[in-house]
Amino acid sequence: MNKEEFAIEEKTYENPEGLKIKIIFSNLGRRYKKIGENLYLMIEKETVRLEDSLTAMVRITKENEEIDRKKRNRYNKTTSKTRKYSRSKK
Repeated sequence: MNKEEFAIEEKTYENPEGLKIKIIFSNLGRRYKKIGENLYLMIEKETVRLEDSLTAMVRITKENEEIDRKKRNRYNKTTSKTRKYSRSKK
């Protein structure tokens, strides 16, 4: 899925020092596309929260770790049920 499929509106803001932030308003919720020179931020229509790139990277890393942990827990639950079932059949 590329940003054109769900972008409603795009705005670019620049401060006096030349830092640019591009905000993409989307109906799919908030997602971060690129962190680096520019912070690309997709947000729901009226909810605006700007972050510097370091804060965003730390937050995104924590969110990804949480998602990975939930996936591992879900996988471990399903494999442990399979192991119990296969042992009881013998």
